[in-house]
Amino acid sequence: MNMKIMIGGLLATISIGTYSANAQTSIHDGAYMGIEGSYGKTSQSDLTIITPEFDGVVFEGDILSTTTRNPLYTAEGGGAGVFLGYRISEGQFTLAAEANYTYSFISNEPTAASRFEQTNEFGVSVFPGIWVSPDVVVFGQIGFSQLKLNSFAGNEQFNNSDSGLLFGGGIQAYLSEQISIRANYTRSTHNHQTNDNVDVYEFVAGVLEQVGTTNYRYNHAIKRDKFSVSMIYNF
Repeated sequence: MNMKIMIGGLLATISIGTYSANAQTSIHDGAYMGIEGSYGKTSQSDLTIITPEFDGVVFEGDILSTTTRNPLYTAEGGGAGVFLGYRISEGQFTLAAEANYTYSFISNEPTAASRFEQTNEFGVSVFPGIWVSPDVVVFGQIGFSQLKLNSFAGNEQFNNSDSGLLFGGGIQAYLSEQISIRANYTRSTHNHQTNDNVDVYEFVAGVLEQVGTTNYRYNHAIKRDKFSVSMIYNF
């Protein structure tokens, strides 16, 4: 999915750049880059364990429970990021395409035996907007986000990188032809799957012996809310 996001962002940027030659009607149109500070809240609202079919028996203690494996939780924390984009305008309407990277410091320990953290995030978005004045734009946002989610259950570590749809909006004000500030809110939803191998046993000549392993699947539903403030420089 990383490749799809990168290709989609590149195509969107190229398309906007090609169109901009005929549509540039604002002094703020063109390429830009920015830095972002954010505060986010990530919550896991659902976890489903899919039990496989297998011959033999497994010990209940070997199956990571919902509480241990990845319990329902809410975690909050800050983040910092960078982004590149391109803006075009036609009359009062404007459109920007943007690719971004953010590092998040969100973490939580829902139980003594489990820990969760959110680190890297990559994304691409489009920002349709309206100029409410020559230097102020109100915009919506829709795109894709890919989060790196790490969870720890006892001595086991599970690394997941999962894409989700994001949407939101905000306001951007230009302090000069090149410098602007932006405030926005986004909500993204992520559904991902992790797996855990569990030992399978059978009685062989009256003795319980391990005969193999089976795979338990965990389906997760995660929601993330993020508030961001950015400083942007137009080239």
